[in-house]
Amino acid sequence: MSNTEKKRKVIRSEGRAIVASVYHFLQEEYNFMKENNNDWCDLTPLSNIRKRTANATGVSERTVTTILKEEKELPSTSGKFVSPMKKRRKKSGKFDLDDFNVNVIRRTIQNYHTDYKEIPTLIKLRTVLREQIGFDGCLSTLRSILIKMGYKWKKISSNRRVLQERHDLQLWRWRYLKKVSQYRAEGRPIVYTDETYVLTSHVRQNTWGLKNKDTPFMKKLGTGSRFIVVHAGTKDGFIPNAALVYKASSTTGDYHSNMGFENYSKWLEEKLLPNLPERADI
Repeated sequence: MSNTEKKRKVIRSEGRAIVASVYHFLQEEYNFMKENNNDWCDLTPLSNIRKRTANATGVSERTVTTILKEEKELPSTSGKFVSPMKKRRKKSGKFDLDDFNVNVIRRTIQNYHTDYKEIPTLIKLRTVLREQIGFDGCLSTLRSILIKMGYKWKKISSNRRVLQERHDLQLWRWRYLKKVSQYRAEGRPIVYTDETYVLTSHVRQNTWGLKNKDTPFMKKLGTGSRFIVVHAGTKDGFIPNAALVYKASSTTGDYHSNMGFENYSKWLEEKLLPNLPERADI
């Protein structure tokens, strides 16, 4: 097998220095023998220093030539070889993802089928994003960006959910998000409300116990009384004095039936509204 057919080896800085040292040693050896050749011996086999260096170090003559050329170009201050792989500057693969670019990418994916009558793929998205935001990353970078934004390559959903989502609902959602963004920019507290329930017999479902034996603690068969809990809070915590806890009249069915319009309105007027911070939005 010829040297050209062999798999190319990467010679690190230490190996390149050794090749250069072997070459200079053989060169000095040949010069010494040539100057002191009183017997007029044939030194022709020793004259091809490059070939002898290649045979001694196990590299090709072309590699020896390249290393000697690099040695001449080394700075006089350090004089050290550099590994070939360290010379390469890897592309960072990063792209400036500011809010504007994120919104453009999200809008492009959302409207791609409507605008282009095609299914968006990485290659197609990259082509469009190059024109819109000057995206210069590779497909792997774009894939990482989409995953970071919460996207996933998955099966196409049926149109059942799309048909159920009316345009008026989309408009209400858009108005809501716009208002929330506006209130947050103005520094107004955003208040969230919710209700839940708790049973007097609420216990953990698991505990430590011996195998093939009942646990020392037994759950009650009945559910016990149901208590409805209503509260509100902001990012800073619950609203003071706004908690409402009362015993439900029924423990069967959905607990939302225990929180009717009258109870909610009374809690809203008597407990929540009087204790809201200034300029709060519910």
